[in-house]
Amino acid sequence: MAVDDKYTPQRQETVAALKKNQGELQKALAASQPDEAKVKELVGAIAGGMDARFNSFNTPGGVTITPGVINTDAPSKRVKSSGRT
Repeated sequence: MAVDDKYTPQRQETVAALKKNQGELQKALAASQPDEAKVKELVGAIAGGMDARFNSFNTPGGVTITPGVINTDAPSKRVKSSGRT
């Protein structure tokens, strides 16, 4: 089973859009005079797609990771140290 087969439909759509945007970006950059607005648009779309893909792995009741912030919705578990190293 391929890795893509394990993704949810939303993840599959995100991955497909990322691949499409990356291909378009390569074409735009290969032009003799790249269109700056188009390049910025594609870079933004790729960054948004990467964020969406990353966030799709967050689980309810687990650890939610946001750049610069860690929010644990799960109950905290304290582990006592034995004092040994």
